[in-house]
Amino acid sequence: MSESTIKSMTVIALAAVAAGPSYIGMHWGLLPDKVPIHFGLLGEADNWGPRITVLIGPAVSIFLFVMLTIGGRSSKGSQPDARQLLAVYRLVMGLMLSYMQAATVNVALGRASGLGAWFAPAFLVAVFAPLGFYHLTGKKLPKK
Repeated sequence: MSESTIKSMTVIALAAVAAGPSYIGMHWGLLPDKVPIHFGLLGEADNWGPRITVLIGPAVSIFLFVMLTIGGRSSKGSQPDARQLLAVYRLVMGLMLSYMQAATVNVALGRASGLGAWFAPAFLVAVFAPLGFYHLTGKKLPKK
């Protein structure tokens, strides 16, 4: 994976991380007092909490983006495969969490019934497929 690909993935991930809080902010005044705080395996909202809890999603997104960026920078040069994996995870997590934030708002506003039954399997594949690919194709470091 080239450096420009990693940079492009980072820009897309950053845009996704920014999109979630932006969507919440645009709809904050419309949100009811109770919003979904948990979704079941089939993507249906199965627990509700106070409106302020909708801000947990952006906090988690920003935290993960920062941590995965720091991890990618600290492995620069020494572990290029790990850096690529962290770039993929930064993108996957940014997109998935942004979607979850938008879906939470839409469910709270009655525009949707949940995340969709496809979300849990897609999330699992998105999390574990890059890790499996990394382990199957990972290059071993030369012994010193």
